[in-house]
Amino acid sequence: MKYINTIKIKKDFKTKTSHPIWWISVSVFIIAYIFLTIETATQGATLTKIIKEEEKLRDENQELSTRFVTASSLSALEVKALELGYVKPSDIIYILEPGSVAKAP
Repeated sequence: MKYINTIKIKKDFKTKTSHPIWWISVSVFIIAYIFLTIETATQGATLTKIIKEEEKLRDENQELSTRFVTASSLSALEVKALELGYVKPSDIIYILEPGSVAKAP
């Protein structure tokens, strides 16, 4: 009697799994899983590309900041002024007393 019940259970299981709606739903889930996996991989590649570009721009920004600081230092400005023809004054005149510079006699 037990043997007959197990055969019947196996037969019922087989008829339930061969139902077309079950196969359609499994197929839809498999296709959706594959599609989502492909989309995730594509977005990961895009994210990696954006991260590399961000690192490149940060490096370039750092280099430009360094060049700016170097070019605007006092020693660099002095060299540039000498190249343009400016000279250091030989005599420096200090005005110690507060008074009028251009006063009529």
